[in-house]
Amino acid sequence: MGDNASKSREWKETVILDVGSGCVKAGLSSDRDPKIVTATVVGYPKASEATETSIVVGYEAIEKSDQLRLIWPVRRGIIIDFEAWSAIIRYVLNKLDVDPGNHPIFITEPILNPTQQRIRIAEYLFETLNVPGIYFGLHPLLALFSVGKVTGLVVESGEGLTQIIAVQESYPLHHSAIRIPIGGIDITRYLMKLIMRKGIHISSEYEIEHIRRIKEKACYLETDYESKLRLARGGMLEGEKFELPNGRTIVLHEEKFVAPEIIYRPSLIGLKTKPLDEAITEAIFSVDIDVRPAMYPNIIISGGNTKIRGFIERLQNELLENIPERAKDKLNIGALKDREYCVYRGATILTNLPAFRKILITKEKWAEEGPSSVLGAI
Repeated sequence: MGDNASKSREWKETVILDVGSGCVKAGLSSDRDPKIVTATVVGYPKASEATETSIVVGYEAIEKSDQLRLIWPVRRGIIIDFEAWSAIIRYVLNKLDVDPGNHPIFITEPILNPTQQRIRIAEYLFETLNVPGIYFGLHPLLALFSVGKVTGLVVESGEGLTQIIAVQESYPLHHSAIRIPIGGIDITRYLMKLIMRKGIHISSEYEIEHIRRIKEKACYLETDYESKLRLARGGMLEGEKFELPNGRTIVLHEEKFVAPEIIYRPSLIGLKTKPLDEAITEAIFSVDIDVRPAMYPNIIISGGNTKIRGFIERLQNELLENIPERAKDKLNIGALKDREYCVYRGATILTNLPAFRKILITKEKWAEEGPSSVLGAI
């Protein structure tokens, strides 16, 4: 034990890797905000064999998508192409100018992820990159830490996934965990589908990225969806013009609030999953009756997908329709302005605690115990 403690004092600061379905955020434990923010995508040459120097990562790959074969290695929080994922990790470590052999690595991960993925990540970090220690942190728990709380109901919605879980005194109540396969990419794709119904063809990654930017600027959640839809279909809403990369102009009307409505009407995109408000209510009611009162005033939202205009107001209205009367005056939804960084910031808080290095999974422990060493830290 003393030998491990002595070794940990020699390690340099922890590298934080928050690799999501759409975006990578990375930095050192001393960085309040990530030093690197880029797209979780790898571009391989179309016409020649890929080498380490010919691979392009992030937004640069999207800009050169006409010359490259793009791979998005993470889907719904699950790594589907480990080679591309590892290329992103090497790219990030190089950009941070760190030697992985001297720095522990903090990996953020969604709730209810396959245990085999965690094992494979650990195997790569320990046996290929030779890192001295690793730690896995759950997205919602880290988001809760970022706002200075240890108890609450966390709603974390990113590019590919929405996660809901109750936390009591820093302990995730796993029986309350819910994953909804809806995120920012689904709103982008649905908006793209609605635009294509206007006779506009969209196919390249660069054009899709442009639609994502239009979504972030124009889309919003309507508090009275049905009434607004009737107005739109009656020609009572003024359109908003946007220019596409090919120079064509589109005018958006109801598309601006219909696209994000999939959060509450998943059937619009053919999904039978629960609407967000119903899933949150289900998560709250899954915990002990004595714990529930602490959830209503401590609902924390996190993730870039929650930054859609009107998100908080719509969620508040929907929850007030579902929760018990006695809880309505206690309902409170907390949200940081830059909540796309909540998970990363929660990781910086945890890595700077004096006890953090004692809970790291060390390379020595991995060598002794193998995969079981990383499964007990969920």
